[in-house]
Amino acid sequence: MALALGRHTLKAARLSARGAGARLDLLAARPTPPGAIDAEGRIADRVALTASLRAMAEDLDIVGADVAAVIATPLVRLATIELEARAGEDLGPLAAAELCRRYPEVSPDSAVSVMLLAAEAPEAADALGRATVLAAALPQDFVDGLLAVLDDAGFAPLVLEAAPLLGGGLLPAAEQGRPTIVAD
Repeated sequence: MALALGRHTLKAARLSARGAGARLDLLAARPTPPGAIDAEGRIADRVALTASLRAMAEDLDIVGADVAAVIATPLVRLATIELEARAGEDLGPLAAAELCRRYPEVSPDSAVSVMLLAAEAPEAADALGRATVLAAALPQDFVDGLLAVLDDAGFAPLVLEAAPLLGGGLLPAAEQGRPTIVAD
């Protein structure tokens, strides 16, 4: 199942696996319950949002599905970042530190996703190489609240990433063959 959760509209799609991708079987939409998502993009009424998601799952005859969700929120902070790292080094903590430096609202406990855009291998095995990444951060309390709503609605979310890291859309995320929550 794929979900698009926005301040004004909720959309759900029933997808079926097809080779390495997904096929759209059925699509449903309804208005987001008034006040469920506030102007900042935070979940303001967990009960109303959960009830709407359950109803949409029933409309699509899906129970306990893995979910790919696109979350429209102004809370996401994105940056293209140039990093120096050793081969095999985790770029996540380096990108998180840079996002904290660039954005005062990003804290060390923010949820951070990183997509590698380009890399230059170092000439020596122990030397630093260069990497360009697209990094995204969301407040951890937002992520925790979203996961709780999806869990209460009976879904099994597995991954959180920002939409630009998945090519900016709902179906591209699903076509990658992995349940994903994405924030745009």
